Amino acid sequence: MVTPLTVLQKFNRRVKIVEHRIRNGPRSQVVVWTWLRKMLQMLGQNGMSSEESEIEEETETLLRVKRLPWRRNISRELDYVDTHRVRDPNSFGKQGSKPLRRRRGDENLISTRAPVRGLPAAFYNRQWLEQECSIEVQRSVSDVPFKWMNLVFEEDGGEMADRE
Repeated sequence: MVTPLTVLQKFNRRVKIVEHRIRNGPRSQVVVWTWLRKMLQMLGQNGMSSEESEIEEETETLLRVKRLPWRRNISRELDYVDTHRVRDPNSFGKQGSKPLRRRRGDENLISTRAPVRGLPAAFYNRQWLEQECSIEVQRSVSDVPFKWMNLVFEEDGGEMADRE
């Protein structure tokens, strides 16, 4: 049975990938990777979703990503970071757990972890913030602006760029 990464391990791995891409990736991508690092740092380890392992068709282990209803949907951004561990295997050691397929979806369990307080409003699910969260969480939302990048994949090379 494969043990999923802890949220701290997942956070640290993602930060390591992003910092590697800032140092060694194409210069044209530094702004995007710097923004992704800032996003991760602001979310912190408690902003990472946890996972449950599952055997699918007795041949493959996959991870079901628990949903964080309070968090903005950032699965594309996080998946993009995660794919660079596989895309650039020579940059990361072969020790440790191998990357596993993640399955996200509405049928997955909801995480019981409390929402991260004090983030800019851009990090929260707008509907959750307006309808479901407590007054204490609403009051803790930071006034610090965070400009969300509209990241899209470019056709050549699979890199991301900010499209305003």
